[in-house]
Formats: sequence, C-alpha cells, structure tokens
Amino acid sequence: MIKTAFAAFGVLFVLVGIGVLIGGLATNNAIKNSREVSGTIVDFIKRRVRGKHGHMHTYVYPVYEYYDGGETKRHESNVSVMPPKPLGTETTLYISEDGKVREKQSTSIMILVGSIFAVIGAVFAVLSLVMF
Repeated sequence: MIKTAFAAFGVLFVLVGIGVLIGGLATNNAIKNSREVSGTIVDFIKRRVRGKHGHMHTYVYPVYEYYDGGETKRHESNVSVMPPKPLGTETTLYISEDGKVREKQSTSIMILVGSIFAVIGAVFAVLSLVMF
C-alpha cells in the first residue's frame, strides 16, 4: 500500500514537473521568436471574484498601449498584478507571428519549479522501488 502511494506520488510529481517545464520552455521559445515593442500602462481592469467562504477578491490587470504596424494598439493583460505598477510604466511586449501579444514572464522560475517537481517525483518513484 505504501509502495503504491509512493509510486503514485512520484509519478504525479514527475508529470506535473514535465508539464510546467514544457510550458516554461514553450513560452520562452515563443518570446524568443517574437518581435519586441515598447508598451505603456494606460489603464487597469479590476475584476472582483468571490472566493472560498464568500470572500471577495479584487484582481488588477494592466492595459498596455503600444505602437505597431503604423498604428496605436491596446493589449489587455491576462496576468493580474499586485500591487499594480503606476500608470505610464513602460514595459517590453512581445508580438508573435500570429499577432498574439505577451508580456515578459519569468520563464526561468517555471523551468526551475518544473525541474524541482520532476526530480522530487523521480526520487519518490525510485524510493518506492528500492525501499519497499
């Protein structure tokens, strides 16, 4: 029973780690293959969501304005920021060939976390084979 639990825990962690690793590498690759434009925070979108136990949570999403292809465009972020950066803050935006706009994300953290999960999972899987 314990051997099965260790093995299942290990496999689950390995799968989660691989998923996070793939996501981080894919995002990193998409940013590398995109063109950079300078964006400025011009507004915020606030969304209130009811959480567990009925508590209300407010999430703040920046709206960026940037110049691309001869025209001024806007991008509403899908990444909540707390505390929000001040209006007028400049940042680099990345536009892929298909027109998708991304903000720079900390992909190195995703890769590190994915690696840690995968290693912990592998250790548990090996321990389940060796110890029990």
